[in-house]
Amino acid sequence: MSVTSRADGYDISVHRVGGKHPDGKPIAIGRWTFEAPQVRSVVESECGVDTNVLNACAGKTKLSTHKRQVVRNDLNPERSAHTHYDVCEIDEHFGEDSFDVVVFDPPFDQKSSRRALRRDARKRPWRSS
Repeated sequence: MSVTSRADGYDISVHRVGGKHPDGKPIAIGRWTFEAPQVRSVVESECGVDTNVLNACAGKTKLSTHKRQVVRNDLNPERSAHTHYDVCEIDEHFGEDSFDVVVFDPPFDQKSSRRALRRDARKRPWRSS
């Protein structure tokens, strides 16, 4: 099932995730979102081909680079990524038209959320351009 609508000029798609992996384990969205095959498939198809993609919070899972350039960013310097910028400041490092698609899948566990909120309160407010 897939439902697509528009909000503030942006497409929003909702997809059902479930079923089983080939080894019989249930499919669920966990810590590494793109390990769920339905999510990976949808995101990669939405990225299109011949596009420049920024995976802003890349984590450990790599999106396919088939017929597209994917720039991986992850705050953790130990992760395999092209850049290691805080997403709150990423607009300072790339030009306005650098990417056709931005994949934004931040880590949302309670510990990370609390730490990010405390950090943001000490820094500048979020701004997007």
